[in-house]
Amino acid sequence: MSPTRRDFLKATAATAAALTAPQLGFAQAAAADPFAIELANEALNAARSAGASYADVRVGRYRQQAIATRERQVQSVNDSESFGIGVRTLINGCWGFAATSQMTKDGVRKAALEAAFMSRAAQAVHRRRVELAPTKPVTGTWITPVRRDPLDVPLEDKVALLLATNEAALKAKGVRFVTSGLQLLREIKTLVTSEGTNVTQTFIRVGPSFSATAVGDSDFQSYEEELAPRGMGWEYVESLAMPAKAERWASVAAEKLTAKSVEAGQWDLILEPTNLWLTIHESIGHPTELDRVLGEEANYAGTTFAAPPEKMLGQFKYGPAFMNIQADRTQDGSLSRVAWDDEGVPADQWLIVDKGVLKD
Repeated sequence: MSPTRRDFLKATAATAAALTAPQLGFAQAAAADPFAIELANEALNAARSAGASYADVRVGRYRQQAIATRERQVQSVNDSESFGIGVRTLINGCWGFAATSQMTKDGVRKAALEAAFMSRAAQAVHRRRVELAPTKPVTGTWITPVRRDPLDVPLEDKVALLLATNEAALKAKGVRFVTSGLQLLREIKTLVTSEGTNVTQTFIRVGPSFSATAVGDSDFQSYEEELAPRGMGWEYVESLAMPAKAERWASVAAEKLTAKSVEAGQWDLILEPTNLWLTIHESIGHPTELDRVLGEEANYAGTTFAAPPEKMLGQFKYGPAFMNIQADRTQDGSLSRVAWDDEGVPADQWLIVDKGVLKD
């Protein structure tokens, strides 16, 4: 019997319930969804029948919650769920892709055929034949290790935390406006490939925010505390102690009202970590993205100077010899932490820049 959209939603709800089962290890709780896997295999079969030498299918299910407050009121609460399936095919060395939210066998078969059609259409414009590196198929489940799923915390508790934060911030002299919020996500991603990989991963992420504005006689200044989003649970939000620290955070906005302007001249510059993150992100993160390096991506951040790879790797000097930049998909609490990447390759850490030279 074919799974229906209703079956899929029931299975998703059951999976979410399993994630919060008390005293279970998370490796046990992050169970694979048989409905998602059945649909993925249906899409793979259709892709093979359409001539794909390789195909992979990703089923994504998302639960997102966003809460925004200002001073003593709640501005908005959004709680949504969405899902869909993406099919990628490789035919004659060309990629094709299609996606759908029609979670039925007919729906995923159509997506697979559309992806195959796109693969063939791409042959007219492709620059190089795609050749896949050998990889070992993997099977398993994984979930972001958290003590408490933030989406299971009662909404009233979250709102109370944010309003208490705002109330404390308003005690700072001159502070007139305060906003705080939470962005919460639970993403369940299933990857099934024609080479035998079958993994389901559940990612849990939290993103708190806080800002305050102080008003003076003829000026106003704002300050936004850098509360980094994390791949963690509600325990991260609790560790921030937002209500206890809010008055101090807000007072920075008031301090800026009386700060002297910078005078022209030569000065030593100290970058805060939050600014340094952005500098690395823009000057190294985007330019070394593989799709940009291969000339297949220009959206949002443009193309890259770190291309072509055969002329750059091991040769392009990014900085002094003491400069090392490491990518890491295994770091505790990071947003990029996974067990397997989007190709089903086990998570790893590696040097992008090694002793000042572009390496990977």
